[in-house]
Amino acid sequence: MFFKISAKTLLFILTLIIIESLCFAEEQAISLRLQWKHQFEFAGFYAAKEKGYYSDAGMDVDILEYHNGVNIISEVTSGDVDFGIWGSGIIELGMEGEPLVLLANYFKRSPLALVTQPDIRLPSELAGKTVMISDVDFKNANYTQMFRTFKIDMDSINTVPLTFTMDDFFSGKVDAVSIFLTNEPFLLQKEGVPYNIIDPNNYGLELYDVNLFTSRKLMETDPSLVEAFIDASNRGWEYALENPEEIVDLILNKYNTQNKSREHLLFEARQTLRMVQPRAHPLGSLDLDHIKRIANLFTEVGLSEPDGSYSFVYSEGLPEIGLTAQEKEFVKSHGNVSIAMMPDFTPFSFAEGSDVIGFEHDLLALLRGRTGLDFIPRYGIWSEGLNAFQRREVDMIASISYKEERLPFTLFTDPYYEIPIMIYVRDDFGDYRSLQSLAG
Repeated sequence: MFFKISAKTLLFILTLIIIESLCFAEEQAISLRLQWKHQFEFAGFYAAKEKGYYSDAGMDVDILEYHNGVNIISEVTSGDVDFGIWGSGIIELGMEGEPLVLLANYFKRSPLALVTQPDIRLPSELAGKTVMISDVDFKNANYTQMFRTFKIDMDSINTVPLTFTMDDFFSGKVDAVSIFLTNEPFLLQKEGVPYNIIDPNNYGLELYDVNLFTSRKLMETDPSLVEAFIDASNRGWEYALENPEEIVDLILNKYNTQNKSREHLLFEARQTLRMVQPRAHPLGSLDLDHIKRIANLFTEVGLSEPDGSYSFVYSEGLPEIGLTAQEKEFVKSHGNVSIAMMPDFTPFSFAEGSDVIGFEHDLLALLRGRTGLDFIPRYGIWSEGLNAFQRREVDMIASISYKEERLPFTLFTDPYYEIPIMIYVRDDFGDYRSLQSLAG
């Protein structure tokens, strides 16, 4: 049996097929390795995936939980995984030259702590005791600094590997266990087991945790993808913190590999809010000064030796912008670039004492540091600068607005500042509705 299809209908069907195939082709497969098993600690990433934020950015993200034997750092730096989550140790590794970039931080204080039997109240009382802790955590700067403060020889502490349950603590087989404050205290409270908490944050510097990072190679080859991933992840965290019960139900339905109860996950959600501190810090933000203090702590406890460079930090790592060979040759052969600027254009360029400062000068300083080019300002009124630019007497002009008539002689950047133009009316004006209200 044959059916007759009109050319118009056939064209419509083919168009739909093409559009659908393009939609599927647009999403790039991306992988994210977590530093632990699925739980509310990673709620923002689940929200970003399930609410479509990653998809909106053209990414199909596979969220991989941790399992024994995985080396997250090697996975990411080798390119086997695109993004990873790790603690403040990522700062130490960056200082040591690992080819990675710290992109964002979500826990402003580390939830890593020790739960101890009720007769142990101070770190000094752990000498000669048995602590269930991983080798990585035992060498963590949180604990190292705390033990150093109390002058404890770490060799005097007996360590045993983690069993990933609290059974040995409940039975008294071990004196202390390394835990996350967002997680294990729920189990202790539910069982009614007496305990104490020794929190390293109370004895020194608060360290970061749940840090998002990627490889330097990915940062250099596809910075727009990295930026899109950070933005989508931040949106996910915002949603998760504002809708914790919804995300708890999501984890129960799709990510509950640890078989946690809803009550347990809600406890974790409340504690996570304390670690993220969204009212005090923008979600995902990196504070370079705090990162430097953490880096100094690593040096003090003998874990690492800083080289003075923080190019592994995303906000500071932009100097590695991946110039092409042709661009590098341009920088090498030119060295400096002349730029037309105005000396009385507050707040962009204006005199203060004997200096000329402003947004434009700050921006040029960043460009100088990230490209190696030196910028030579040529000051004058706007018309003089524009004419000099048209005559090719200067290479650049600062703070020029986009106009079609300038296209023949100007290559525009994306805007780095937008100025809204508006009309103010007196508060006793009356019923202002539109510009027509100003007649007369």
